[in-house]
Amino acid sequence: MSLINQMLKELDKRTPLATEAESGLPGGVVSVETRRSRGKVVWAALIVVLLVGGSMIWFFWPGHPAEERIGSITAAPPENSSGPSAISPTAPMPEQVPAEVEKKPPILENLQFSGNTEGLQVELVFSNMPNYRLIRDDQGRQLALELPAETAPPALPDTSGLPLLLKVAYEKSEGRARLVFVFDEICRHDELSLTANPGQEGQTLRFMIRPDAAAAHQEPVTEPVVAETPVEPADADQGHVPRSETSVAPEFILQAIQTTAGEQSEIICRDGISAFQQGRQREAETAWRAALAIDPGHVRSRDALIHLLLQQGRQSEIKSLLIEGVQKVPGHLPYRLRLARLLIDEDALSSARQELIREPRPSLTEAPDVYAMLATVSQRQGRYDEAAEIYRSLVGFRPKNGVWWMGLGIAFERSNSLDKAMEAYQKALSGEELSDGLRNFIRQRLAVLGQQASQEPDKERS
Repeated sequence: MSLINQMLKELDKRTPLATEAESGLPGGVVSVETRRSRGKVVWAALIVVLLVGGSMIWFFWPGHPAEERIGSITAAPPENSSGPSAISPTAPMPEQVPAEVEKKPPILENLQFSGNTEGLQVELVFSNMPNYRLIRDDQGRQLALELPAETAPPALPDTSGLPLLLKVAYEKSEGRARLVFVFDEICRHDELSLTANPGQEGQTLRFMIRPDAAAAHQEPVTEPVVAETPVEPADADQGHVPRSETSVAPEFILQAIQTTAGEQSEIICRDGISAFQQGRQREAETAWRAALAIDPGHVRSRDALIHLLLQQGRQSEIKSLLIEGVQKVPGHLPYRLRLARLLIDEDALSSARQELIREPRPSLTEAPDVYAMLATVSQRQGRYDEAAEIYRSLVGFRPKNGVWWMGLGIAFERSNSLDKAMEAYQKALSGEELSDGLRNFIRQRLAVLGQQASQEPDKERS
């Protein structure tokens, strides 16, 4: 109300009242006209105060958009001002503006490989982990690691002597960098892991490369066919309706991808291995037999089942599995060797011989064990000259094998070539891979042959 009183006083000064002498009225009496003029002034003052007060309340009410506008306006400093005093109170202080952190490009600091019996492990050490993507290409013979274009690799390591890997290359295309791993057979990758580098920034990416035996026998899959269905005119009377992209409804015909017998057997075989590792041997046997029923040539399932039966001493069933394995997978030599060894133990020498000379027959350098077993069979059948000929070839291929020199000595002794037998026995003793029992046997034969030579000095030796 102090504002209203002040305004009234100002108005009184601007419109002074007439004195009593001038108006001719007694003191304290005010004319009607003067009262009316004062009333109008009061009402005008009240209206002005209400308008000003309401405008200020509306303008400064919390949350009003005017607050946002005021806060976003920076007052311009006076022309003659300088230094810190010229900074507007509404402008943000310099320390309140966050500094933009510069993002460093990722660096591939190290790339190394380690091979083992299971496959090839790939390890990549990054200074800071970029976005990446692993893409299997060329039907499993290539694996591409896609990285941002600014990722610079280290010197690529030498891949000679590594399993599976032929080469690794670095290339750039379509705004991306790629590390391309090329394999000598169809492979798969798994066991992907991403770990922090100990004691420093960045992360390490690891994955395993393994041969994909199932995919190697997989038939090529036909790509999905996309057919466009033409749009017929809505009404024959309207004539031909031109085709347009908006009026064509594409129809996707997806062909079902059928797994091969080898793939199905591989899946069941893995289930059997898992059951066996958990001690459920009966369940494992059922799984492996089911896998062989689907694909009799699935070597992994047959090997696992033979191993289980061997632990349980079921020799007759092992023999049946080996016979079937030789028929279904004739090129798998371990089945032929194991079956021949079983037949030799049973003294079924003719059957063992047939298995060893079965086609496809490998060369001596490819499978010397097949020829060594054939020489043993020939020797037990009394074919000493044939056995000697095979043993000659074997010791020529591997001269330090003492067992083969001993076999040659036995063949010469049985064919009555005593000098050659003693020479072969001597080389056997200086050779390798002989047990103590075999060395004692050779010394005994040398002693016997020495006595015979001294007792029959005039006997012709051939």
